[in-house]
Amino acid sequence: MSDPFRMAKIVAEYGARGGFLRYSTELHHNGLNEHRRVSDKDKNVLNTKILLQKAKWDEKWQRIEAKRQAQDEKEANLEEAQKRTEDAQQAFRDIDELLLHTLGVNDAVDWEELKDRTAFPEPPPRKPSEPKPIAVLAEPRRSDPKYQPNFTIFDHLLTFLKENSSKRRIPSIAMT
Repeated sequence: MSDPFRMAKIVAEYGARGGFLRYSTELHHNGLNEHRRVSDKDKNVLNTKILLQKAKWDEKWQRIEAKRQAQDEKEANLEEAQKRTEDAQQAFRDIDELLLHTLGVNDAVDWEELKDRTAFPEPPPRKPSEPKPIAVLAEPRRSDPKYQPNFTIFDHLLTFLKENSSKRRIPSIAMT
């Protein structure tokens, strides 16, 4: 909004005999609907009076504008609160109606209907063949020929070779 303060031109007033009386002007504040006539013999004092009156009116106008703005904000907040209240009430009604609507509808899932029965693009895999039995090895025995030393002629002739050969042939594991 433009400045609501208006000032008329400063005029010099003369008396009936033609002598100087004073300087004067008229001040208006459109927002406040106030009018004042200001005058003084000294032009500088008149300018000071004009500035002081303008400052008073501006301060008064700012207070009025602040109140008006606060009132506008309050009304806007009330409208917003009313709108939010209506929205919340509608949400509560929707929730209440949702339960009533759900009770009236059969929500059971037909799992058979959901199954995909289309043919696969690849043939089904072949069944695996029967596993072959695993041969179980017999427990080793000390008397098995595999673990018996084979003595040579030299072993029979030299007994210390015979002892070494039998020690090498039979491992040091515990056998039954």
